[in-house]
Parts: sequence; structure tokens; C-alpha cells
Amino acid sequence: MKEAVTYIISHGIVICAIAFIAIFSLERIFPKHAFSPERSKKRLFNNVIVAISYRFISAPIIIAPLMVYMIRDFPYRMHRPDWYTGALAFVIDIMLLDLLNYTIHWSAHRIPVLWRFHAMHHLDEHIDSTTGFRQHFGEKFLVLAIRIPGMLLIGVPFTTVVAFEVISFCVTTFHHCNINIPQKLENLLSKLFVMPSFHNIHHGREIEYTDTNYGFIFSLWDRVFRTHSVDERPTGFETGLDHHTDFSAAKLIFLPFGKTPVKEWTSQK
Repeated sequence: MKEAVTYIISHGIVICAIAFIAIFSLERIFPKHAFSPERSKKRLFNNVIVAISYRFISAPIIIAPLMVYMIRDFPYRMHRPDWYTGALAFVIDIMLLDLLNYTIHWSAHRIPVLWRFHAMHHLDEHIDSTTGFRQHFGEKFLVLAIRIPGMLLIGVPFTTVVAFEVISFCVTTFHHCNINIPQKLENLLSKLFVMPSFHNIHHGREIEYTDTNYGFIFSLWDRVFRTHSVDERPTGFETGLDHHTDFSAAKLIFLPFGKTPVKEWTSQK
């Protein structure tokens, strides 16, 4: 068990690194939506700083160890029948975990305290692979209160959870990307999977777009629960969050802890 986990984690880190480098490079060689180099540098700096505060500090020091204990070592978890193993069980588990992610994402737009932290992700005025890094560590701590009980209830094996985390990272990086994929191909694949254009709609400034297309891996959850809007940008579409402009990196990290309502946040670049 320990050897299997070590193998998955070590190889998973390599897979995630290769996936990010490849996607980051391709979207700069074949961009779908153009934006100014000056604007790109500012938002790239913001996204890197936010990524450091979450993925390189709070995640490995606190969040990951807590997840390991609760999912692998916690004694009170759902027992699974011995026959429920193999490839089919793995696929079903991945779908259940993706449904859990969909539910949490939907909740982040409905529960005020979660929205305060999740809104930071939506303040990005351009969408590319680095937007996937733009996640507040405070949101991740709050999400654990929903996610861990859900995983324990499902009783998913720890190795599957680790594999799902690797898949989620790669998918999240991809569906935020700005690669110029033929729109017809995207529309076809988005019938089942979350494609960049499909997720890009979720980052629209207008509430009619922001509160739709919540899926991570599979787009079918949005279709089943009627939270799907459109699969590609309509005319006049803009990314961002309603009337807000973006904030400095420090503001992005500390603003959610204040008392000012999200609707009254004002940018001070």
C-alpha cells in the first residue's frame, strides 16, 4: 500500500509538471483569445503569488497531510464490499468524486463565506492555464469540511483519491487554457467532457454565465442538474466578475478576510 501510494504521488507530480508546461507553452504558441503582453505580466505575477500561498505553502504543510490522515488512516469510513474492485470500480469512483467536486463548486457560488474566497478565482480578467492556480488557501480549508465527509461516505480507496487529484490538476489546467482548439471539436467533446470553451463561460462577467457550467471533468452533471448554459462564447462575451477589475496579489490574498461585502470590493492596483 505504502509503495503504491509513493509510486502514484511521485509519478503524479511528474505528470502534473509535464501537463502544465505543455499546456502553458501551447497556449502561448497557439492562443485562442489575444491579450496585451503588459496585462499578461501583471496577472501572471498575481497568479504565481497566489499559487505559492496555496500550492507550495498551505497545501503541502497542512491540507495534504490532513487529507492523507482522513482518507487513508481515519478508522471510521465506509466499508466497501470485496467484489467492488477493478477498472469499473475505478471509473465509477472517479465519476462520484467528480460529482462531489461539482457539488462543492456549486456550493461555493451559493454559500456566502465560500463565495468570499472563491470570488478571487473569478476576478481574473483573462483565462489561461495559470487561472487554475488562482485558488485561495482559505477556500480550500473550508471546502475540506464538505469534501472529506463526502469521500468518507463514498469510501473511495486512498490510491484512487490520489489518482483523482492528479487527474483533477491536469484537467483544471486544461479547461482554463487558452489554446486555439477548433470550435467544432470542442463542441463535440463538450457533450461529455468539460472543454476550455465550456468552462470559459463559467468565467463570464454576467451572472447568467458565472452561475452555470460548474463541471470539472464531466459536463454531464451540468446537463443533468440544469446548470448548463452554452458551450462557447457568445458575441460581446467578457471574462471577469461583474463590475470588478482585478486586484494586486496582496489584495487578492487578504481581501476575503475583511468585512467588506464582495459586491463592494474596489480595485486598488
